[in-house]
Amino acid sequence: MIRTLLHIFTGVNLLLYLYIIYSALKRWKYNTAIKYFAIFIIFSTCWIFIRLFENIAINNWGLLIKLDFSFAALVAGAAVLFSRHFPKGRDRLITVKELFSLIPILILVILPFSNIFFEIFSYKQIKYSNWYFLYIGVLILYFLIIGGGTFIRKFLRSKGIIRLQLAYILIGYYFALTILLYDSLYTATVEPRITNMDILFFNGSIIFSLFISYAILKYRFLDTRIIIRKGIIYGSALILLLAFYTYLALLLKTTIEESWQVNPGWTTIILIALVALGFPLLKKLIENLVNKIFKDKKSIDLAVKELQEKVVKETDFEKLIKIVNEQIRQYLNIKIVQLYVLNHQKHYLVYQDTDGLSREINANGDLLKYFNKYTDVLVGEEIPHLIEDRQGSFEREMLQKASKEMKKNKAGLAMPFKADDEIIGLLILGQKLKNQAYTVQDVQYLERLREQVGFTLANALLYKEAMERISAGAV
Repeated sequence: MIRTLLHIFTGVNLLLYLYIIYSALKRWKYNTAIKYFAIFIIFSTCWIFIRLFENIAINNWGLLIKLDFSFAALVAGAAVLFSRHFPKGRDRLITVKELFSLIPILILVILPFSNIFFEIFSYKQIKYSNWYFLYIGVLILYFLIIGGGTFIRKFLRSKGIIRLQLAYILIGYYFALTILLYDSLYTATVEPRITNMDILFFNGSIIFSLFISYAILKYRFLDTRIIIRKGIIYGSALILLLAFYTYLALLLKTTIEESWQVNPGWTTIILIALVALGFPLLKKLIENLVNKIFKDKKSIDLAVKELQEKVVKETDFEKLIKIVNEQIRQYLNIKIVQLYVLNHQKHYLVYQDTDGLSREINANGDLLKYFNKYTDVLVGEEIPHLIEDRQGSFEREMLQKASKEMKKNKAGLAMPFKADDEIIGLLILGQKLKNQAYTVQDVQYLERLREQVGFTLANALLYKEAMERISAGAV
């Protein structure tokens, strides 16, 4: 039963890793940081597969154990390179200096296949030589000190969304490595390697995959557009947590039977009761966690639908703008929301503040020139990375000028509203409260809002201008 649960546990873990690999490969061409992260995760996934088959194989278990040690070294080397290149990366995939720094790693890759690594090497009976502890020491140096130290240094220097991404990478990285290194030392000094599942290893690897997946889903790590359904996240998390909870209950059952000589019938009843009572609590916990990742219990579609129902009933243009501004402010939990609307006569986009003052943005300005060509939601702190991704010098220059205008207007995010290829509105949002970053769901919400409310806004603007002409006697 425990073995079955651990296979389920490992299967969910591998699915998470495959999702992370897919996310990384989607942006493979952009910079070396993404390439090294993809390599790092691919090596980690191979390592997990090797560990899995190592514990069920009979004929080729010796080769798998040696591959296990080799891939651990490869993962360490990839982790160091990823830490050095994140977040921007460089044009060159690897420098001569980096290549020389990886020589110890290349030695570790080969070392497990030599005769000096093991003193005894037979099925279910392994004794390591002193070279094993040198191997562990080098892994600690690369994993924790070089790779981890680089992540920490960049975390302390970074800000905004990069800092948030690094925070989750660091937490998962150190949690996983602490568990994995403890597992390796315990295996060597206390208990010989046997064919049971390496529980600590799989627990450590899934902790890392969970934190990376959270960074992708919440803080646009790797790709701002990758969005998977809430139900998939909910179902996978529920299976994972239920398997882990059942596994702990089975361990408790076994411990009680062995320690106090309790009848297995009674411990089985206790186990069933624990699982039955714990399932509703686990289900509620997963719901709360998933809802936290996906903004709120109220879905994006429902929030946009509610806003649409309000604006279609409103005939007063100024009130309509206030309704849109207020709903965005509440849903995204931000203070500054400014919806600029085109004034055809002055060729300006105008925002009427609550204090009665008007603010203007030139319709021929750099930000509007950019949005005449691109309609994507522009997040200020992501612009430096977008500049790197763009191929043409003209496009990069447009982004740089748009960035300067956003900074001038203290904008954390900008999004255009278009009608008949003309920009009729510009949404400017300030920075999020409490040093938070704009998430994948925030961007998706704004795009859905633009789809549903943009047409109403365009019609309301035409109606307003027509009434102004009538009032002025122009018609």
